[in-house]
Amino acid sequence: MLAPAVSTLEYTMGNCECSCSTVRPVEIDTVQVLNISKATRHPLKIATLLRLEEVERASPSELAQNFEQSVGVVVYHVNTLAHLGAIKEVAIVPVRGAAEHFYSLDEFGEAILLALRFALSPWPKPPDWDDNEERAAES
Repeated sequence: MLAPAVSTLEYTMGNCECSCSTVRPVEIDTVQVLNISKATRHPLKIATLLRLEEVERASPSELAQNFEQSVGVVVYHVNTLAHLGAIKEVAIVPVRGAAEHFYSLDEFGEAILLALRFALSPWPKPPDWDDNEERAAES
């Protein structure tokens, strides 16, 4: 399935202002779309991506403490994100006879956060938006 992709999009997000110049068709990978859906299906997965963006690396136990969740629940979501390629294991540190795994955001995770921010950013209304609503209400 081909869909238009915009090389740079016109939007304002925080201090970033970008302008749209090129629209080109790209192949939409259904598997990748499903992976994005899986990575954003639970609020804890999104919170994990956001936290790893903020601190650069963290272990599931650190994330669990930060989110006030059980380590088991966080480990489940971290493993899912790692399997999808949104985060990657960057270190294993021995701690009291066990191994503590540390993760960081991968490029796919960064792209997911960028897509979420773009999709959730406020869009300016077209100039005739109010006129269309009034006409729809009259009919």
